[in-house]
Amino acid sequence: MVLIKYYGGLIMAYQYLFKIDLLKFNEEVVMKSIKIVLSLLLILMGYQAMQAEAGQYDLRFVQIESTQSGIVLVDIEIKAHTEDREFYLADQNYRFSFNETAVLPYTNDAPSVNVNEELNISGLIGQTYYDNHHLNGSVENIISYNVELLSGEGVYISADTWVKVGQVAFTLISPDVELELTWHKIADFPTTYIAEKKDNNLSRLDEGNYYDLTSTPLDNNDLAAEEMAFEIFPNPVSLNNPFQVKINKMAGKAELVFANGVGQVISSQSINLTGSEQMIEVQTSRLPAGIYWLSLQTNDSKFETQPVFIKK
Repeated sequence: MVLIKYYGGLIMAYQYLFKIDLLKFNEEVVMKSIKIVLSLLLILMGYQAMQAEAGQYDLRFVQIESTQSGIVLVDIEIKAHTEDREFYLADQNYRFSFNETAVLPYTNDAPSVNVNEELNISGLIGQTYYDNHHLNGSVENIISYNVELLSGEGVYISADTWVKVGQVAFTLISPDVELELTWHKIADFPTTYIAEKKDNNLSRLDEGNYYDLTSTPLDNNDLAAEEMAFEIFPNPVSLNNPFQVKINKMAGKAELVFANGVGQVISSQSINLTGSEQMIEVQTSRLPAGIYWLSLQTNDSKFETQPVFIKK
């Protein structure tokens, strides 16, 4: 019955639009015309659905080594969940809780948690500019790590690379306690809010995977052993300054390729890997500020790419 009414409505619309008397036409011709209109509508709806699909993020904590007793340093990192859900990163409110058995409650007068360092999502990056990172809105054991996009399209976040947003320092109650961090998902309050910029508008990203920090955290040494064939420092690098690449213990021949944000190769070096750590310098003279990519490919087809951020 609903389908008959729907077709009837389409017939009336067809008659109004084209100013014809459908009774003078063969019923088969009318039905074919309606099917064409329906097909076009379905195609349009599918296209709009694809255009409207939001990006999707994954978040994780990475605990790194601190030289100060009783201080734990943790990096906040983000990537796209899948290749078809990549996005330009806009405003960010990373919200998470810590265990009060490890850290004193947060207060503005005597904060037990601080922004230790802004990392790859910071300041001016190409035509994109982010405001200073801050913890406004944090209370007791709930932290709100905030980054606002002031201008530009935002940094492009892909699915194959974790991007370091910023580093948080936690002051422990005693050096022997274990820090635990738990992400606040969209269903929690207060919720994590990550936005993308699309067609000059901000819209909330869909959530993907959250990786909490437990008493057996994923630390920097684990990452180096499991994922990182090489490390870049400093990163971000200042305009016209070189950066260093530390290649971890690997053997054989490899190619180190430095490319711009759209994949155009700037420089390439052939390297003989000795099986021990090696340091290589890469020049950035006369390159504008922005996001670049450094790739290492070995003769046994191992391939890794990491972002390089050049700042003014």
